[in-house]
Amino acid sequence: MRKNSFLIRLKAGSFYKKLLISYIVLLLIVAFVISIVTTKLINTISDYTVESGRYSVSQYQVHLENKLRAIESLPTDLLFDDRVKALLSHKGDFDPLIRYGFTEIISKLNSYKFLNGYIKSIFIYLPEQQYIITGNSVYTVEQWSYQYLRSDSFFNILNSYNYNNWYTLEGDGEYAKTTAMICSLPLGEHSGTKGALCIIIDPAKISFDSSISADTSDCQMFTFNPNGNIMFSTQDKDTLLKNYPVNISELTPGVHKKEGYAFCVAHSSEFDLTHVVMLPLTDYEQTLTASTTIAITWIVLLLLTCLIVSLALARYNYSPIQRIAKLMDTERHGVQENVSSLEYIEASINQLLAERKQTRADMAVNKQQYMDALLTKLIHNEILNESLIHEYMEKFGLEIKGEYVQIIYIQCDEPSLLRQSKLLLEQVLVSDMNMEFDFYLLDGMNNFKLFLFLKSKYSGSKIYGTLEHLFAEQLDNIIVSMGEIYNGLPLLNLSYEEAKKVADYMTFLGLHGIMRYSELNQADHFNENSLVFETWFRKFANLIIDQNLSAAQSIQGQIFEELTSKQYTLQFVKCKIFSFIDHTISVIGGMDASYVNNIWEDFSLADRLLNCITIEELEKEYHAIFSFLSNILLSSASKMDVIEHIRKITNDNYLNPDFNVSFVSDQLNVSHSYVSKIFKKETGKNLLDHVHQLRIAYAKQLMADKPNLTLADIACQSGFYNDVTLIRVFKKYEGITPGKYRSQLERLSKT
Repeated sequence: MRKNSFLIRLKAGSFYKKLLISYIVLLLIVAFVISIVTTKLINTISDYTVESGRYSVSQYQVHLENKLRAIESLPTDLLFDDRVKALLSHKGDFDPLIRYGFTEIISKLNSYKFLNGYIKSIFIYLPEQQYIITGNSVYTVEQWSYQYLRSDSFFNILNSYNYNNWYTLEGDGEYAKTTAMICSLPLGEHSGTKGALCIIIDPAKISFDSSISADTSDCQMFTFNPNGNIMFSTQDKDTLLKNYPVNISELTPGVHKKEGYAFCVAHSSEFDLTHVVMLPLTDYEQTLTASTTIAITWIVLLLLTCLIVSLALARYNYSPIQRIAKLMDTERHGVQENVSSLEYIEASINQLLAERKQTRADMAVNKQQYMDALLTKLIHNEILNESLIHEYMEKFGLEIKGEYVQIIYIQCDEPSLLRQSKLLLEQVLVSDMNMEFDFYLLDGMNNFKLFLFLKSKYSGSKIYGTLEHLFAEQLDNIIVSMGEIYNGLPLLNLSYEEAKKVADYMTFLGLHGIMRYSELNQADHFNENSLVFETWFRKFANLIIDQNLSAAQSIQGQIFEELTSKQYTLQFVKCKIFSFIDHTISVIGGMDASYVNNIWEDFSLADRLLNCITIEELEKEYHAIFSFLSNILLSSASKMDVIEHIRKITNDNYLNPDFNVSFVSDQLNVSHSYVSKIFKKETGKNLLDHVHQLRIAYAKQLMADKPNLTLADIACQSGFYNDVTLIRVFKKYEGITPGKYRSQLERLSKT
């Protein structure tokens, strides 16, 4: 039975399978990461040879070419010596005075050889006298050749007088297979012949670099010319070609691996030579092979460990379910006969997981609805206190990142184009990770609003260019209006009003494209003279709210006198008249919102104003429109006393936690701003303060009548969302907390 327990769990336990698979996947990810790190380590060891070779050949090149430059500077130094000049310019056999100077020349050449240990011999060849002056003595050509080289081809080379050319010497003497540098020397200003300076180099000594050879054993260095002849090498040329896999034609600049060696090759454009460093790969290959073997063994062991640990973890976490199933098997409470207890438990777990997933999905949908409601309240100025905003967000699990806010209003009469613009904007903002802000989109009728929540005031500077590029092809058909940036969520309504004002202005004039509120203030029709008109607008609106129509008409007269007495453009005048009518309609909307939605379209107000071609026609048309609006205003004012309705609705509903100004305005079919203004004008206090005072009075009554109630119960019954809100509001209006107030009541009851 014990042997088959794993198979039984695997066959019957779907939850056990999920546990096992999840642990295996998790541990396999860990094993995969470790294997990648190991592979990187092996590659690093392998690449070390290449990097070491590149460094070695560059070091060898510097070492050798520094010596070659020193050698090539010797002819110039000799030509500044007067004795050498006299020697070179002399014709015929030498007189005793010149012969006397041979000793000093020999001594100078010998000093060159002494200072440069890689120079085997240095001599001056005089073709006219057939003499060779070395650092040791003076020889005839036959004497020197017989003693040191025994080759006639060398003197053919000398007689060709090539300047600064390097040659490999052939022959049977002491200097055979060495490298010589030959350069021409002038024998006189009018002479057609020239002498030669010859410097014979020991190829092994000039090639040897102890700093490179010390890093690794069996390291070889050599240099060859464009003809493929090895000029310098740490070993004899024949030995090098015989004992090592050297193929000159294959040695191009770079690093090449061949038969256990790394050939590191670099070309010198200055000397037209190619330098090679040979490094044995034996040590590196052993390390690489050992590392690879260890890595493979480690990965196999790791995979086996992953499997064993996964089984152990799955069994450990599944054992409580098995124990519960055994207990249920003995009692069989709530389990069908044809279903095992284990299957019943697992089905319950799966059901809980499915419900949890569905709950999360529902919460996501609800969050969007709550966010829509919050932003709608903010742009309509229904929540003024920042603490209330955070309380709302905390209650419904909402999050807004960024302390600065801005609203962009996008409007289009074509629904398909509007949907396309919204989708395109959302894709761009989501994909662009460089944007330093969070955003939210809220749909409207023929428009949508883009809410930007910025980390700093300047982080939204990129958005104008993004919108301009994004809507480049649609700018002739859409309106994009941008409000200013403000600090704090309560000021979101200011940005919204600015964006809406820009959109209304563009709609009225038939404009399309992108416009910021700051651009609107800078336009010709919003110049410094607009300050005067804005003052009149405020007076005009207040008089209409007070229903003092005669005084409002007096303001109109001042405005039209100003408009006609100065040379304003027709477009400017249209904008001002539009503002007058808009203020009037806004006041009417405050008293009766049912008129506002259709008044512009139903009575073609915009078309009537746009068809006017003179200021006089505009003034006449405006008075006709205002007379019509005045009748609507008077009919609205003749309705039942609004204040009494507000009081009645408030008294009936203030214990509802969701009760607010919008609740009252919806009942009366008027705007929320009108309710707030008229209530404060008649009572001297805000409606929200009035509601809080009613709730506090009710809470105090509950504390007195029902002392056993908790603060949470009192808050709930008094119209507050929770006891925290009750404590905060109670202390604001009463000056003490509810707990202290309750203590005072207890002391009074005892006395």
